[in-house]
Amino acid sequence: MTEHKEALWSTYAPTTKPDTSVLNRLIDAGVSPRIEESMSVVNNEILRRHFLELTTNFLAPFGPYLRTTTPSEGSSPFVDPPLLPPFHADEFVNGLSARGPGKFLSKRMRSNWLDLYRRFLEGPNFMPWFRQRRAAAEQEQQRLWRHARMNVEIEKLMAKMSELERIDSFNAIERYLLREMEVSGTGSADSTAASQKLKRDLQAAFGVLPKDMQQLLLSNPKRAVLLQGSEEKVLELNGIVTETVL
Repeated sequence: MTEHKEALWSTYAPTTKPDTSVLNRLIDAGVSPRIEESMSVVNNEILRRHFLELTTNFLAPFGPYLRTTTPSEGSSPFVDPPLLPPFHADEFVNGLSARGPGKFLSKRMRSNWLDLYRRFLEGPNFMPWFRQRRAAAEQEQQRLWRHARMNVEIEKLMAKMSELERIDSFNAIERYLLREMEVSGTGSADSTAASQKLKRDLQAAFGVLPKDMQQLLLSNPKRAVLLQGSEEKVLELNGIVTETVL
């Protein structure tokens, strides 16, 4: 060996390609420290945006598993929100292989791009990241559906329902009301307002039920208090209303 050459040898095969469009935008350092610092700020911003865009596109296939929904127009917000789609790593990879990496990533990744996803899924950071995002999505979905319940015009909604749907809606409103009352008992002003809105909705839903059904519902003392009494009285009764078997 006649001369020394500095090099790093590795069996690792990179999955990404250098993005020449980004490299060409980087600015050479200036001759003075002040200019060099200014150029570094510009270059850092270029690189930050590049890697943000790259990361966003890389994570885009996970979007359907983290996407929230809201009640469709005219539908009832008192049904339980749909569950987020279940995630299975093998199905995800197979589906990704069939669809391909997409236009953005295909220009910036090599033919072994799928290995990067496999390593990400098998790595120690994926599940903590996914669970955190999943929990945030579920919490946001609950917030959106609660917001829809607080803004729905119950009379218009009930007018479009069949008798069976009205009964189901009554039971659902009752469940949500009890949940809000439990929270409002801790002093939450937001839940207190929500409880008042749901109580009005419950009374409106009760009012459009057949008379014989109303009598059957009122035969439960706890439910009768919920419809006619104060919230404090309901909480004294443990805040639990047994659901009538219809």
